[in-house]
Amino acid sequence: MGTRDLWYAPMTGHGTQLGPKKREAIEALIRSDTVEEAARAIGTTAQTLGRWQKESQFDAEYRAARRAGCRHATVRKAQGAPAALRSTAQIMYKGKRPADRLKAAQDIFRLAQEAVEFYDLAAAVTETERVFKASQKGRPPMTGHGAKFPRKKEQAIAALLLERSIPEAARAVPIGVTTIYQWLQDPVFCAAYAAAATAVFGPAMMIAHHRMDDAITTIRNLSVDLTIPESIRLQANRCVTDGLMDLVQADVVSRVSAMEPAEADAGEPQSMGRRLHQQLERIKTSCQTTKPAWLGRMILVHSVDGRPAGSSVKGPDGRHLWVVPPEGCKKGDPVEEHQDPVQESAA
Repeated sequence: MGTRDLWYAPMTGHGTQLGPKKREAIEALIRSDTVEEAARAIGTTAQTLGRWQKESQFDAEYRAARRAGCRHATVRKAQGAPAALRSTAQIMYKGKRPADRLKAAQDIFRLAQEAVEFYDLAAAVTETERVFKASQKGRPPMTGHGAKFPRKKEQAIAALLLERSIPEAARAVPIGVTTIYQWLQDPVFCAAYAAAATAVFGPAMMIAHHRMDDAITTIRNLSVDLTIPESIRLQANRCVTDGLMDLVQADVVSRVSAMEPAEADAGEPQSMGRRLHQQLERIKTSCQTTKPAWLGRMILVHSVDGRPAGSSVKGPDGRHLWVVPPEGCKKGDPVEEHQDPVQESAA
């Protein structure tokens, strides 16, 4: 997901040693434009505040508070996704400029495609969690994702999703601002906050999926509309033809894959003829060398007993294909069903 650092690894040992005045100073620094303004707000001098900022404990808490503020802003922005997509769809249908209608259609189609990849990743993570929980039977219960929270923490998460700032969320609960800053350094709280924040993903992507066919119709209509500027038609034409080579390559890969089981069952390439076997190998190598666009941006890393065991990508037929194969497998071979992907990395 482009926000990998959103739920940051917390610093331990902070949040209990600063006095009330220094905590007040951190809040003032967060909401002020200058150090001088923050100093005046808490009744101290800029020199004193500057000296506190050089202290490691104060600096750690201040940076944690700033990260919490950025996290809250990012989450709050994401809560507007369903409304934003409805607005984008409205532009796609009724936009006055062809360029705007084309851009809206492209955005909706791209989001719908990306959502499929994310749903596949989420399914892989869910299966991995199921296997992990099964392996933990008989051990003390974990306090992590899905753990029950005190009511105040549940209220804090709800307030963080609704209010414009962390201080406003604190007043809505009500609890101290510093308390929320401390909770936002707790990985258990962050996991629950992340789960609540991403609940908006499903409804937003439903909007994109429901309008994906309309997006394609809009793009195709614009690509042949002689009444609009040629530059817009060219963009629409590129969007229509971009995936053409991918479809051809996907067809080749699927046809080669359909012939592979006969070779595997026989155990010897001679059973299908050495010449034909060599030709198949050349085709597979060619497809892998050209790296078609369907390889995508998402690489899934596999593991066995916690150790890395190769990586794969999703192929055109929905199966995962080895990119970095483990021992006994070849690059481009389909991944066996029991080898579940467990981790995502950038391609």
